[in-house]
Amino acid sequence: MSVARLVNGIATRIDGERGTWVVLSNGIATDMSLWDAIAADLSRDFRVLRHDWPGHGASGDDPLPQDLAGYATRLAAVLDDLGIRQAHLAGVSMGAMVSAELALARPDLAGGVTWCNAIAQANAAYSAFWRARAAQVIAEGMLSLVDVFPARWLSASAGADLREKAQRMILGTRPAGFAAAAGALASLSVQDRLAGLQAPLNVVAGEMDGAAPAEEGRTLARTAGAMFDLLPGVAHLSPLEAADRLAEILRCAVERQQ
Repeated sequence: MSVARLVNGIATRIDGERGTWVVLSNGIATDMSLWDAIAADLSRDFRVLRHDWPGHGASGDDPLPQDLAGYATRLAAVLDDLGIRQAHLAGVSMGAMVSAELALARPDLAGGVTWCNAIAQANAAYSAFWRARAAQVIAEGMLSLVDVFPARWLSASAGADLREKAQRMILGTRPAGFAAAAGALASLSVQDRLAGLQAPLNVVAGEMDGAAPAEEGRTLARTAGAMFDLLPGVAHLSPLEAADRLAEILRCAVERQQ
């Protein structure tokens, strides 16, 4: 069973009819289709909730959060409205950051957190990069990123079908939605708080990820006392490049929290 629903302007899709809730959160300039293969796998045994961020995919544009905590608040409201009392929170890139913010702000909602392909602390170069991209799309539109971002997100061995899917997701993002998310990324600061998570944390990194280097993920896991999984040959969009392996990692993480 797959049910699509708009919840306070946020597009959601629920797959599966029983078991632990698993929430899959996307990165910037992507949509819930990023998780298609993983949702199909996990929904055999769990209830899987996917969603689009404001200004992305099928979600509405307003209001646009101003920081990662604001995105976490919007996601918490979706879970509350759907009557989801606790879930395993999994996210890639920005989705990982928001999942952690949500678990810190609302520990009652988080049975576990899987953090994929993300850094935890913005430095000056990272902040400048995202502020520049925000200004770029406001001036030139999302088409200006349609070649640059897939090259950043996917390994050289990724097929043309994955690159085309990445491009479709980018073009399905509105400039204002991208700019808001980019501004939130520019102010990323969760690293020193991850040790305060009450829920078990699992960190996943891609060996070829230039946006969130694997060694940073390994260090983060060690510092936070988390489990660590490395995806060989995989870049930033692990749900596309390594769906089978990531689904297996998520399944094990959810089963550990039961």
